[in-house]
Amino acid sequence: MSNQNAQPEEQPEYEYAGFWLRTGACLVDSLFFSLILLPVTITFYGTDYLLSDSLFRGPVDIVINWVVPAVLT
Repeated sequence: MSNQNAQPEEQPEYEYAGFWLRTGACLVDSLFFSLILLPVTITFYGTDYLLSDSLFRGPVDIVINWVVPAVLT
């Protein structure tokens, strides 16, 4: 025998963030990543890293700029 008077489960109401809130969150995330990763990068490569035109500086560069951000998110 089924209970026809049962109330359906209430779905949680989501309020989606707008464009500007998401843009602000992206800027804050970028700032935090820069504050964490820039000192580490300068420790390994020195300040010449900032002036270099090279896109690839070695295996540590891949770890610092790709693996660490992926792990932190």
